[in-house]
Amino acid sequence: MRGLVWLVGAALVGGCSGKDATGTGDSSPPAGGAGELGAVLTYDQWAYVAPADDPFFDHADGAEPCPSIGYEAENGFFELETDYCAIGTFSQATALELPAG
Repeated sequence: MRGLVWLVGAALVGGCSGKDATGTGDSSPPAGGAGELGAVLTYDQWAYVAPADDPFFDHADGAEPCPSIGYEAENGFFELETDYCAIGTFSQATALELPAG
């Protein structure tokens, strides 16, 4: 069974330091790890969740639905224009099966 991932927010801000939890900078999987390696999420498969189906939309007082010109997959990234979207929820089925835990 594939999982469903939600992306929520007015803007997606942040980055990855490239370090693992040990601080060594080696983010490769441990030797002998089980399973197939591959992308779990892709930048161009996010789907807008309509306000009627969005469990977070009611939390933003006076928010307007995000118009389709407010988000797009572009140049290898999912871009959200905060001038158009004050709040938005996007979902995507995972590309790989994720084990529990």
